[in-house]
Amino acid sequence: MRLGCSLEGLEEERGRVCCFFPQSITERADFVAVCTAIRPNIAFIDRDQVATDAAILIDAHSRTSAEGLYAAGDCAQGINPLSHVHEWLGTWANACYQGRAAGRHMAGNPSAYPGNPRRHVSPFYDWTYVQIGDACRQGKRIRVETSGTPFKGGFRLLVYEGDRLIGANLINDIENIDA
Repeated sequence: MRLGCSLEGLEEERGRVCCFFPQSITERADFVAVCTAIRPNIAFIDRDQVATDAAILIDAHSRTSAEGLYAAGDCAQGINPLSHVHEWLGTWANACYQGRAAGRHMAGNPSAYPGNPRRHVSPFYDWTYVQIGDACRQGKRIRVETSGTPFKGGFRLLVYEGDRLIGANLINDIENIDA
């Protein structure tokens, strides 16, 4: 397993995969999974004029701290309705909703987008993994419930803070994911 590196190329070689890394490093494997991430480029933002964290901080209307300036999508950090703090969420749906709220607001029809909790859905062969909210939180008020099996009917790990659901990990349990 290689983390935090770049991959220069891949070739098939007698039923295996040959991976080429920088500095002439070559690895052979039976299976390769490549995971990449994006990071907002906000280096050009004057932080004395626009509030930032990992991205440009916005409110529910996609307004920034600078009068008349809006942000949406990968460069914007909106409010997570579960944690009530600004969090960066680089998803297509989040960008569309933030952009819609910004456009409507600029056109004189104020519209709010309350934000999105963190979530990720990933199919991997015949399995589907779903992570929603904060399923890693720990503490005295945290309660974790598990049920099922990923092999038949699906597996659920639900994380509660007090009586409030704050996160979930699901494996092959996506029947009611949009509910």
